[in-house]
Amino acid sequence: MYDIGHHRYLSQLSLGPLSITRPMSVVNGSKFHTEAWNEGMTTYNCELCAKEAWEDEIENYFYRILKDIVEIEYSEEPIKKYVLSNYHWFDNTANNGIRVHKDFDIVDIRHT
Repeated sequence: MYDIGHHRYLSQLSLGPLSITRPMSVVNGSKFHTEAWNEGMTTYNCELCAKEAWEDEIENYFYRILKDIVEIEYSEEPIKKYVLSNYHWFDNTANNGIRVHKDFDIVDIRHT
């Protein structure tokens, strides 16, 4: 038996995705912008910090700048959207790539 709904779904997929490059994305309720979008702005919202904790309770922090965001969206119902991001990662080695001010617990990142 031929399912007309299945045919509609396949025909929409055959059109391919709608690729959209955006200067911002919302992840878990937080808005992030690309580095290019932040140029010339009074606030800077493209740097991210990710915390990684291992079973032996050693914590590592990884620092990055959001370079590009690509949203790939398929128009079938329900609409399916995938977000891909490209980052510039920084060296998180203490006293080499980062420096922590102990009095204020502020991290300086060496951008070179």
